[in-house]
Amino acid sequence: MVSVLTACSQIGDLELGQWVHDFLKTRGCRGVVESNKILATALIDMYCKCGSLDKAKEVFSKLTTKDAISFNAMIMGLAVNGKGEDAIHLFEKMQDFSLYPNAGTFLGLLWACSHSGLSNKGRQIFNDMTSVFGIPLRMEHYACYIDILARDGQLEEAASVAASMPFKPNNFVWGALLGGCLLHSRLDLAQDVYNRLVEVDPDSSACYVMLANVLAGDRRWDDVSVLRWFMREKGVKKQPGSSWVNVNGIVHEFVVGSAAHPQMANIYHTLHGLAGEMRFLTP
Repeated sequence: MVSVLTACSQIGDLELGQWVHDFLKTRGCRGVVESNKILATALIDMYCKCGSLDKAKEVFSKLTTKDAISFNAMIMGLAVNGKGEDAIHLFEKMQDFSLYPNAGTFLGLLWACSHSGLSNKGRQIFNDMTSVFGIPLRMEHYACYIDILARDGQLEEAASVAASMPFKPNNFVWGALLGGCLLHSRLDLAQDVYNRLVEVDPDSSACYVMLANVLAGDRRWDDVSVLRWFMREKGVKKQPGSSWVNVNGIVHEFVVGSAAHPQMANIYHTLHGLAGEMRFLTP
């Protein structure tokens, strides 16, 4: 059942995940979810990734014995849903249970600060991780902290942190910094960060796309054209976006630029009809 719930998390199939939960409650052993931390954690992760925070909180609250792993799952779930302050509050509650945080706990906390605009709290958590809790910083913690600073416009400090890391920054670190340059239109810094990103991940399309967006924001269309030509010459292709939707128990995948769905003609016909009605309703 854990594997099924993990699959539901990955494709965002809340309906099937809910069915599994109901099956466990009605057909499984009495209290199996409340007493099985591994199963409960998988449910928490599934509900959070499907955006059903209330259900995740319900499972977490009924768990008879909570450990660091179950707390980490709930903290990360709150983080990815933009509930940064709730994640920090849960971390404080975790310490009331006399549970010691680990590297995963702090990754969730830093993620929470990054996606909720809590830059000052993020700085405190980043520093406390080593000075108070004695937990070594990993690459992913640096990447999250740099993302916090970059989103907040503190790009020079973010670049300084990247330069002072005890190991060579990877594509996630430089990608976070380049994303901040895009967000705050810092072309002066973006080109240097872009060069460093290409060094560690030359085949990724993300770095080229982000720099192209920065150049376009500065209306440097000739440079955008050169960059796109360079991508073609190197054979770098942008990975098309995709999404899934569950309709009547069937998961449908849609890929940007693809017309492979068997009902695509009907879908386009419906969209054109809706567009026509919207134009008619617009004053």
